[in-house]
Amino acid sequence: MLEANKIPWLALSNDQRREIALAIMQQIPLLWIWDKVEPIAGFPTGMPAAWNAAEQGELADFLRAARDTKAKFLLTSRRDERGWLGDLPVRLTLPPMPMQEWMQLAPALADKQQVPFTQVKDWQPLLDFTQGNPLTITVVVGQALREGMPARTRLPPT
Repeated sequence: MLEANKIPWLALSNDQRREIALAIMQQIPLLWIWDKVEPIAGFPTGMPAAWNAAEQGELADFLRAARDTKAKFLLTSRRDERGWLGDLPVRLTLPPMPMQEWMQLAPALADKQQVPFTQVKDWQPLLDFTQGNPLTITVVVGQALREGMPARTRLPPT
């Protein structure tokens, strides 16, 4: 669409790009999904931010300006991001994965790696550690499987 309208996107300044993007979003509905925005302000907390304060402010200003367009943004994070977004977003807190689903995910991960996983209950402390976070379950159980930790290994409580 930009080329058809002879708009040289790569040659434009950031301010010009912002104005064109907002104009497009006024006309065309879109859903922009940005997964894992934590690095923008540094993650884990205390780590250097990937974006400086001015860049964070510019992005927050862009999102504020986009509220009046046909665009919708979904930013995912493991924290509320109020530090750089203020009260801009509507926050939705997702509950942990139900335990019954933890107990289905862990054996499915083992099966995917062609490892027998017959005593899921023996890994209960490991699964409790994940607090029902599907990514954490995937990483922690995957690591345990790669390390060859037998299913019958008794883990200390966390």
